[in-house]
Amino acid sequence: MVNMIGCLVIGLLAGLAAKDNFFSESARVFLFTGIVGGFTTFSAFELDAFFLLKKGDVLVAGSYLMLSIFIGLLALWVGFSLIPNKS
Repeated sequence: MVNMIGCLVIGLLAGLAAKDNFFSESARVFLFTGIVGGFTTFSAFELDAFFLLKKGDVLVAGSYLMLSIFIGLLALWVGFSLIPNKS
């Protein structure tokens, strides 16, 4: 639920920034990365993918989404596997 709320909030803020030029560049970084990105990094991840799709970079966006998820899951598995089992 947190990820979905974060996506909604970052979508609203990005819409204000893009359509009304509502925020300065430094305010965008602070709000998107600092506040909402700190609330849920998933929303920042989705915002990146959204803007790639909006630019028409479908292959790049798809690769970004799939590789981020796959490599993140692989890294999690490696980290988990590095911890020895207690006997």
